[in-house]
Amino acid sequence: MPSAATADAGSTAAAWWDAPRLTRRLGWVAWGLFGLSLLLAVITDRAFFGDGVRSFVLLLQKRELFHFWPERRFAEYLLMWPVPLAVRLGVTDFDLLRILFSLGCLLPWPLALWLCHRLAPGQAWLAVLAAGAGYLNTGFFVFGQYNVAQAFFILVLLILLFARPLGPLARATLLLSCALLVLSYESLLFLGPIGAALALWRAARGGESRLDRVVLALAGLLLLAAGGVALGGVLQPSAPTNYESFLTYTRNLILDPTWTLICTAALLMLLASLVAFPAWRAHAGRSRAWPWLVAVAALAWALPPLLLADEMWAGLQFGYRAIALAVPLALVPLSLWLYRRPAQGAALRGFFLTFALLLLALQSLWHIGATVQWWGYRSLYREVLAETLGPVPFSTTALSGKRAGFFTNNFNWGWTHPYLSIVWSRDGQVRSIIYQDGPGNWMPFDIFDRTKLPDLRAYGIRVGPYNNALKARQGS
Repeated sequence: MPSAATADAGSTAAAWWDAPRLTRRLGWVAWGLFGLSLLLAVITDRAFFGDGVRSFVLLLQKRELFHFWPERRFAEYLLMWPVPLAVRLGVTDFDLLRILFSLGCLLPWPLALWLCHRLAPGQAWLAVLAAGAGYLNTGFFVFGQYNVAQAFFILVLLILLFARPLGPLARATLLLSCALLVLSYESLLFLGPIGAALALWRAARGGESRLDRVVLALAGLLLLAAGGVALGGVLQPSAPTNYESFLTYTRNLILDPTWTLICTAALLMLLASLVAFPAWRAHAGRSRAWPWLVAVAALAWALPPLLLADEMWAGLQFGYRAIALAVPLALVPLSLWLYRRPAQGAALRGFFLTFALLLLALQSLWHIGATVQWWGYRSLYREVLAETLGPVPFSTTALSGKRAGFFTNNFNWGWTHPYLSIVWSRDGQVRSIIYQDGPGNWMPFDIFDRTKLPDLRAYGIRVGPYNNALKARQGS
């Protein structure tokens, strides 16, 4: 009688991605690496890279939800809600509030992925593929409304096409997701009308209960409203400079792609080729070279942020946020094909799921390596703050150098330094505030005026040492 190992080897020889045990193992690896990347992001305050640190400080000052961009307010509220809720409940521990802020910023994608698995389990690999190709190519910048729009549009897409019939959870999720998308991001200028067309088409074609037709019609109207709001945001942007930078970076995206985009494109081209040519797919499924290819791919994703970090600028994941629109747009025709060809989709489900999990795992490896580098930058930053006193020009610190031993310093987001100096002060005692020196550098508040500093005394943050140094400097 053949052993279990022999039987498993036989199924792998037929097509390694159709072996359930291998797929399960890959799933554990992929979700483990993805979870580890999120955990490290929380531990290292990666939500403070870019706009997030200002949002956190202002949340503590205001003690309630607020928004920077009216046309994105719902997405911002979803990212920020844990902090004002905790403050209203009496939480004042600064470290705990930092963790809650990070969790809120990172919540949308895990929540959307879980709901996709619950509501459309057979096609949930589409959401996994979107997470790998879209979110993890744009998500190092954690406080990004575009990631909220991307995650919940994918969820809406899967519900509209594959959740049949709509159950109570699907109805509630669909309406809440569409309501959230009304004020989420300008990408809904394109995604909103597409989703609305699918919702209204399903409502009109028959076969649904009266309640479901009403829900689908409401979802369609909400998505149309999202498109209208997005159009207003494009025609009259709240932050014109951000809009201009979006266009500039989008033009540069193809000419100067990030390393993760290059690797992602290569893997997706391989996936498309194997789908288009069944003979290639059959041969590849029996090949013994896959473990070696996967090992090479893992090194290609994992090593650059560790060994070539000086050439990596994680801020490009924010600059190239057009990917958060391109990926959902690309998944619409693929989802429609799966809807129209359910038998073919079912036959290829194991193949698609394996590649989606593989991409999720590989992209998570890059994020883990990049977050390790961010951790080194954060550690050096705190050392500089502990060793200096008063206003400190960035160019005079060790942070302005290219490296600090193994770690790169390539995380400078100029105008955020005053906020980082406060949230990363040792024991809550603000001794120094770093600022980006040089002509034309904007500061969010006047660090040379003691009355303009954020008041965070309720959370144990004291600016006495800095004020004393400032007073001595101004009196000398």
